[in-house]
Amino acid sequence: MRLIIFNIVLIFAILSCKNKRKVSVDKLNLKFKEEGKLWIINSQKDTLSSFIIEIANSEFERAKGLMNRKKLNEDEAMLFIFEKEENQNFWMKKTYIPLDLIFIDKNYKIVHISKDNIPLSLENIASKYPSKYVLEIYGGMAEKLKITKGMTVKWKEIEKKLK
Repeated sequence: MRLIIFNIVLIFAILSCKNKRKVSVDKLNLKFKEEGKLWIINSQKDTLSSFIIEIANSEFERAKGLMNRKKLNEDEAMLFIFEKEENQNFWMKKTYIPLDLIFIDKNYKIVHISKDNIPLSLENIASKYPSKYVLEIYGGMAEKLKITKGMTVKWKEIEKKLK
């Protein structure tokens, strides 16, 4: 009798798991979420430009990035924060917005810029040097704002309020 009850419970458990829908990373289409502000500073210590940033610092957020988004304003950017400094690799799969990728080392110095990356491309976009941070901005903005290798960045996250 115990065996029959166990098997029935097991069958119900398996069937209930089968019907649950999994949400994949590429199906999420979130709007831009302001989480801080970032400044790009030239060698004369002048602020060259600033961006409102959304931060991707978890494995899930980094995998999702800007996938499926149709809009990114010129003053908005996504800042990827990695656990360790190493060569980073990106692609534009399911990314509809042209992007410039700015690779930043652990000392907040820009070490490489990949400009005007093509939406929906499967081509690998790799940092030429180890980086701990990557800033994604609207395609063409690095050129327009004259952002170059060797400049530094700083940012401030918005303090999260407890509700």
